[in-house]
Amino acid sequence: ASRRRILQQTTSQGEMKGVLAVAMSAVVCHGSMVNMNGNYSFANQKGGTPAVHRGDGYFDVYTDVIESHYGEVKWDMHTMALPADIVEKFDGKMMNIVGYEFDIVRNVSGQEVSVPGWEQYNHHYNNYLYGKGTKLVKTNVPTIPSASEDYGGHTGTLHGYTFVKTGLDADLGENAAKYSSQFLPMGNGAESRKTFHFFPPGYGAQVYSPTEMTLQPMIIDQRNREGKIQDPSGRHGIVPAESNVGPEAMYSGLMECPCTDKWVKKLSEFSTLETGTCGATSVVNPEDCFTAASELGLSPVTTNLTVSSEAYPPHCSVTAVSGGFEIVFNNLTTSSVKCGDANSSNPRVTALAESLTTITIDLKPDPVAAAPSIVGYFMSTGVATNNEQYDVRITEFPSGNYTAECLCVSANCKKWPTATGHVTNGVLSMFSGIPGSVSVDNNVITFTNGVQWTRVDGFTSLEGEYIFLGTAQYAFQYSANVTAISSTEYSAKCTCITPGCSCFETSTGTLENGTLSMFPNTLAKVSGDYRVVTFSNGVEWVRPSKVNGGTATITLVGPADVWFGVGLGSGSGQGSGGEATGYTMEQTPYAIIVLGNGTVQERALGNHNPGTELPTSLTVVSSTIANGQRTVVLTRPFAGPTAAHFKFDSHAAVLPYINAVGASPDLGYHKDKATGDLHFVTLNGPTCLCDDSSSQGTLGGFAWGSQRCNPAPLGQMLDDPGFRNITGGINPTCSLKYYKGGLRCCKGNTILLDSDQEGTYPDVVDTYQVKFRWYYEEGGPSINDYYWTFWWTENDNNEHDVPPCTPGSEDCVYAITSNFTVGQMPGFSASAAGGRTTFIHVEGHCHIGCLSMELWIMDDPKNPQLLCKTKSIYGMGDEPHNEEGYILGNLPCIFGNAADGFEPPVVLEASTKLMSVKYQNNTVPRYGDMALWEISGAYPRS
Repeated sequence: ASRRRILQQTTSQGEMKGVLAVAMSAVVCHGSMVNMNGNYSFANQKGGTPAVHRGDGYFDVYTDVIESHYGEVKWDMHTMALPADIVEKFDGKMMNIVGYEFDIVRNVSGQEVSVPGWEQYNHHYNNYLYGKGTKLVKTNVPTIPSASEDYGGHTGTLHGYTFVKTGLDADLGENAAKYSSQFLPMGNGAESRKTFHFFPPGYGAQVYSPTEMTLQPMIIDQRNREGKIQDPSGRHGIVPAESNVGPEAMYSGLMECPCTDKWVKKLSEFSTLETGTCGATSVVNPEDCFTAASELGLSPVTTNLTVSSEAYPPHCSVTAVSGGFEIVFNNLTTSSVKCGDANSSNPRVTALAESLTTITIDLKPDPVAAAPSIVGYFMSTGVATNNEQYDVRITEFPSGNYTAECLCVSANCKKWPTATGHVTNGVLSMFSGIPGSVSVDNNVITFTNGVQWTRVDGFTSLEGEYIFLGTAQYAFQYSANVTAISSTEYSAKCTCITPGCSCFETSTGTLENGTLSMFPNTLAKVSGDYRVVTFSNGVEWVRPSKVNGGTATITLVGPADVWFGVGLGSGSGQGSGGEATGYTMEQTPYAIIVLGNGTVQERALGNHNPGTELPTSLTVVSSTIANGQRTVVLTRPFAGPTAAHFKFDSHAAVLPYINAVGASPDLGYHKDKATGDLHFVTLNGPTCLCDDSSSQGTLGGFAWGSQRCNPAPLGQMLDDPGFRNITGGINPTCSLKYYKGGLRCCKGNTILLDSDQEGTYPDVVDTYQVKFRWYYEEGGPSINDYYWTFWWTENDNNEHDVPPCTPGSEDCVYAITSNFTVGQMPGFSASAAGGRTTFIHVEGHCHIGCLSMELWIMDDPKNPQLLCKTKSIYGMGDEPHNEEGYILGNLPCIFGNAADGFEPPVVLEASTKLMSVKYQNNTVPRYGDMALWEISGAYPRS
């Protein structure tokens, strides 16, 4: 914005305390349609086609009064009953939602007024309507539910909650779950106010016997409490030091979620390597070596040594000794000593972390018998820079050679071509320039690039878990758990791994002569080792490695008078209510809880609740108290009795954990919490410390987690042209080292002020409500039901930073792109309508500075076809719905029947290639922006 306008305050500080003292009630209105938020338009609007809501009527729903302080992030769940006459009108009937409007309002002197975006900024929201056939409950197993676990399959974004069946919609038969609830974002941020959320005639979102609405908005309080002290316009209050936005701008830097000094960053670019040497990722000086040990939490350190000796591996290593760890930097780069236990291919390892409690884990694997050759199955380990996982099948080839085949067991695995090589004097020559050292028992192969193959147990039947990693046509992942009914008959149960998965129903079939007959018209060949099941339609099931057995000894030290606990194997995720990304309870970690009386429990944690207690797998060796601290020593097998028990792996270099201490002897809400990583070292030999530049660590006490950004063509985040001269090409949102603002620093109830700013600002509570107006008509079988799908141009990362414009540039525009197929989009079903679909409402969700988003069909790259171009519209004044500097709405593309005045939808196939492009003004850099396509799809009818 180039001009400035002086804001005339219309509400005094005293009046702010009393607004909305009485909550507004929901009302029902019928009659001619008048848009609540004024005039709309859409991107592909034809002349003469009005942008006016339609239907038989509308009704309004309000949240309770929301109270907030300056700089506070509100990210709570609100459940509201629909108006009684609407519930009565549609009891036993189908309501078709044909559109909605959104606003933030407050009551001033008995009048409802809209709240300007520069006071309360809506980052985004999730909204649901549901009927009497379902209810929303907090679940004790808060992973993202699969379609088989979540009634209706609509709670993918309400982490820690799920819809459960009530049975009150049984008269719908097999369609009951389908119409039990609807999720309707359709452009869900500050731009939502002037975005036309509309279904053309013949389409909609149908709900049977609607009763309630749930809303989860993320709103940032930006309302200035100091008049014109901080900003001549009166709009702005104070901002933290990391804010990108200066006082001359017409919007507040708080909307970008700058990281405050309370989000302390603890960074490590180092990792442990059990066997071999670090090679190109070696730590090259003593100072960095000793720093690496400290950053990895290897304490206490008994000695830091700098040597030049044939007795140690080259460069940096650590050895577990009595009382702690010995850190050694060896200047002799020609040393032939390798890390690891020279006398064992399956070494004993240990890890220690001093967090809120002290955690020590000692893993002693069961002995593995020597093998006569390298023929067999191996599991890849040893590379800490990514989460790529694969197994290797080695078979003997004529003339003493061997053939190795790659079996991918993770989605990011890059399957390498089958390779052939030979073993001479204990060295495997199979890959050019990368020899592998074979252990004397033929159970471990360690390559010079740090990759290690470790022998794993074999399989004797089809029974067990298989993984489907997706194809171009079926772009989702699931696991298939196969159980034996008889010697030839098997049953398979599907469990979704990724959102948007289309799981098959539990099925049975027979296995005869290596052929599995389980699904109609789709036979499968089963490999003789029962590791791979290949179906005639191209789907392939791969069985992950079975980790070898052993005994884990776990020692926990914590306060004796209250409960404490540790969760192991936590995953990364964005929690409900703004839970910071990293290791969280939400990922259902296996937890060991020690109560104040010394009782030990094993639990599968819920989302901010104690979850469910698990069958006991632990043996309490001892429990002692000294100096107010309780020390508990426990043992258990590597594998527990259920799938919810964490499975230990002695070859894993890192084990993530969460840690908490309570305020009482009995399990309850934690007083303190922390997260981190346990780094394992070999007990009977040195462990290498490598500099892999993985930027691991914690942000505000939350572990950064694994890399979510993906390479081209899915995204440009790992090689972003705009950041090549700043970070080397990685977008800052992909790296803890460079991260300065965004969702990870915007946890619910966070105050976006630095420590020295809190307490210096007027503590005046603001109040407001969120309002939804729903437009409806009577539903029925003539309606073509919508389904929700989406695509992040950032591809899985959910946000991106915007680089500053190059000095002297006349065109300050930054672009971000992603290439993908329709089949890769969540929610799309390849089995519906013969794998064809259409898009009915297409909206681009982005933040201030966004210019436009484009979606192209790229089946013919020389002649691309523009499917949709959305455009951001900005305000020009001070009044609500016209705020200068703020996005008022993004013009969506709406497709429908030509007879109704709409552009007809384009029929897309699962294999249709798409490209997303977002254009952004980058006169100034920005944190935490988004480039999300929110799409209402519909399968074409014959």
